Amino acid sequence: MRILICEDSEHNLQSAREFAEKVKGEHEVTIQATHPFVGIRGIREGRYDLVLTDLFMKTHPASEIVPAGIFVALAALQYGLSVAIVTDGVSHSDEPMIKLLENFLQYPNERLKVYFVDADMDRPPESNYYSPHKGRTPERKPIKDWEFCFKQLTQTPSA
Repeated sequence: MRILICEDSEHNLQSAREFAEKVKGEHEVTIQATHPFVGIRGIREGRYDLVLTDLFMKTHPASEIVPAGIFVALAALQYGLSVAIVTDGVSHSDEPMIKLLENFLQYPNERLKVYFVDADMDRPPESNYYSPHKGRTPERKPIKDWEFCFKQLTQTPSA
């Protein structure tokens, strides 16, 4: 399987590289760290089978952080791919985009998953939309567990 990961924070990029190394030989992982729209171009060109993307990213090095992952996810869905949006380190109760996503998630879609890796929680709440983290940085930022999200996205639903 050809997997695209769009992520821009260094501690989560390291976690993505570890995931890529672990699945090497079984899956081909491309990590897009600098510009989410390069990932979107690759989706449109048919280079990937599955997408894992951060939610909040810069669209170029000098820009501010925006919810660019929504557009990566929309491109993936438009081209028939499964996608997981994996976000961390935001105040979910105060973030309007998170509230919109939580409302949207009331209507399940087998090809779209959203995982919140909450910076303020040591264990995920009882919800299908929370991902455990692999640990924390010295600054206490959670480290995304890309393998968990990949497995959740690719598991066959039980009948």
